[in-house]
Amino acid sequence: RNLLGISLVTLGGLYVLLSAIIILVTILIGAPVITGIGISIAVLIIQFLVSPFFTDLSMKWFYKAKFKYEVPEYLKKFIEEVCASNNMKYPRIGYIDDGAPNAFTYGHTKNDARIVLTRGIFELLTEEEVKAVVAHELGHAVHYDMLFMTVAQLVPLFLYGVYEICTSNDNDNNNNSYLQSIGMLAYILYVISNYVILWLSRTREYYADELSIETTKNPNALASALVKIGY
Repeated sequence: RNLLGISLVTLGGLYVLLSAIIILVTILIGAPVITGIGISIAVLIIQFLVSPFFTDLSMKWFYKAKFKYEVPEYLKKFIEEVCASNNMKYPRIGYIDDGAPNAFTYGHTKNDARIVLTRGIFELLTEEEVKAVVAHELGHAVHYDMLFMTVAQLVPLFLYGVYEICTSNDNDNNNNSYLQSIGMLAYILYVISNYVILWLSRTREYYADELSIETTKNPNALASALVKIGY
């Protein structure tokens, strides 16, 4: 049960690197260090707060998602049982009328999670396989994956922004050579951070698989569902 520790150490390392780059840039351009730190914190908070609502809108506008969808009774009962055992609220269930099998989760925390399912999930999979897939998505909510991955994915975004600013041809600062060097360092860290995030994401996928298997007691259902979806 060391997922929380793994996530905190990974995020801590990423944000230490990011903060160091931001502080170096603010020093070289003559701005107060607190300015860079304040901007980073503000962007992080705003992005986290508004992103689920923008995702809701995009689901409705572009994919015609319905968020008052009544899932089959067998699935509703299963979700209620998993939520009760993990002390979480019943998630908002979205439905997209698309034959391609897909399922995903987003939100702030486990108590305002959205789980979106497509028509293809119900057409292609058996009831046990549907429960296994939904349990996997509930696993993401239970483990606060939306929070951790949102925070983690901001690091490469900031690092690439630092790279663009520092290597801009319009940069006439007297410390231009230093900024160029920091820009290249930021780009290297940007590439590295992307691989770190891929590793963290894969680790959290394994833990979501684990919760699915624990709740359904049927690992074969999850395996066969993933094969069908992938195929």
